[in-house]
Amino acid sequence: MRARDSQRSRVYLADNALKPFATMLPGVKDVEEFVADLWASKRFQAAFPSALIRGVPRVGDGRGRRKACGNAVEIKIPLWARRSDVVIHELAHTLTRRKFGYGSDIASHGWQFCETYLTLTRIVLGGIAERALRDAMKKHRVRFKPKRKMSDEQRAACAARLSVYRANHPELLAAKEAE
Repeated sequence: MRARDSQRSRVYLADNALKPFATMLPGVKDVEEFVADLWASKRFQAAFPSALIRGVPRVGDGRGRRKACGNAVEIKIPLWARRSDVVIHELAHTLTRRKFGYGSDIASHGWQFCETYLTLTRIVLGGIAERALRDAMKKHRVRFKPKRKMSDEQRAACAARLSVYRANHPELLAAKEAE
């Protein structure tokens, strides 16, 4: 069972940051060439070596679809979605599925996808576009890194700081009890 896709709408909001960097890809052949060129680039191969094993994903024209989609073997791009930013988003789905597998319990727009999406954006559109997307993800509270794990010592230090803070701000505790 796949994990709940709780940050999907926030990822779509953050996607808007890439629109100024997007280029049009009018036909399916253009999208296929874009994907093939990306797969052949040395930067892509260095960043995603596991994706090379399964080869270049197929590109479908997306007829009868309202939304673009990407899975481990193909991406489908309807007419409205034939822009480089949308193709990058769907390729990030493909790369994430290939890395974590079909039966994985990761969310479609979870931190693993977002981490891949940022890396792919840097490779294709450059560092400025990646920074714009990263800033938009931060603005919309999209996670793109795994949760930090705290050691027992760090947890104890955090609890000590919290107790000192609560002792110095009793009005906050009184406000909480009043609720």
